[in-house]
Amino acid sequence: MIISKVKSTYTVTLQEVKTHLRVDANNFDDDDYIENAVIPAATRFCENFITKDIALTTNTYTVYDFYSDCLRVDEGNLQSITDVSINGTLYTDYELKTYNDHFELEWDNYLGGDDYTLTTHFVTGYNEN
Repeated sequence: MIISKVKSTYTVTLQEVKTHLRVDANNFDDDDYIENAVIPAATRFCENFITKDIALTTNTYTVYDFYSDCLRVDEGNLQSITDVSINGTLYTDYELKTYNDHFELEWDNYLGGDDYTLTTHFVTGYNEN
């Protein structure tokens, strides 16, 4: 199994961090550093501590030689499932069960077999809306 992650939106803003660090709002010298280094590093630290994504994250989860009627993904803070496919064929007839620290997809029948690759795209993280 392979999982890849791409962070898109962080839950803390530049102004919130500047206020917390007591950096003058009119001082723009370190904005790039705060946005591109401090916020991502602090978010990663917190995510590693709680073992869940905080920043909105696009995930690709790939399982090779998949053959089962269920899939458990150890990712919390699930926002949505984008798609589920085996060897490029989309599967939409599944039951989604969400838990605090993982989610499960269940099908009525076994799917896959030797040389079958299951790919799931989903979004995790915290969304205020």
